[in-house]
Amino acid sequence: TGYNAVDVIGRNCRFLQGSETSQDAVLALRHAISRQEEVRVQLINYRKSGERFWNELFLSPVRNEQNIVTHYIGVQHDVSQQVANKEKLAYNASRDGLTGLANRNTLETAIAELVKQHRSDLDENILATLFIDLDGFKPLNDTLGLEVGDAILIEVARRLKRTFCHQEVISRFGGDEYVVVISHLQKITELTELVFEALTSIG
Repeated sequence: TGYNAVDVIGRNCRFLQGSETSQDAVLALRHAISRQEEVRVQLINYRKSGERFWNELFLSPVRNEQNIVTHYIGVQHDVSQQVANKEKLAYNASRDGLTGLANRNTLETAIAELVKQHRSDLDENILATLFIDLDGFKPLNDTLGLEVGDAILIEVARRLKRTFCHQEVISRFGGDEYVVVISHLQKITELTELVFEALTSIG
């Protein structure tokens, strides 16, 4: 953490907490202490330099022969790398490996959620799905090779992200197919303008 023994001995570990420390984790700690129970939580703490890190804290009450809690033992571990690895796995599971766009599973989940939200909305905003298929991509890919084909797919993804930067979902559906879910539009003319802009951007 950057602190030496003199800095920390005798201090409550709350001094490591900061603005991004989960209050749910803090409440779980307080609840366990009030009930004199063991508890294990993960929360964001801060080094002396101000750098944040993920900390796993295990706290256990110590009882005397009369079964009275006399003190607590706490063990802390820096689990920043483990959390980062877990987040990376979750991200990779939801993304297309080539373009970084949402993959099909993420798309299907998002569409289901957006449809559910749209049905519950009291307004009449437009929810639309735009399906994009690149004409002539396969012969181009076969002729110029996979490297060029991949570069084209990545560039199309980049242009779609630029065009639909405020939309919920931009997905590579598979091969040379993309899907964009457009929501919260109030006029059909807005949808038409977005579609025209996308076609112009892709070329």
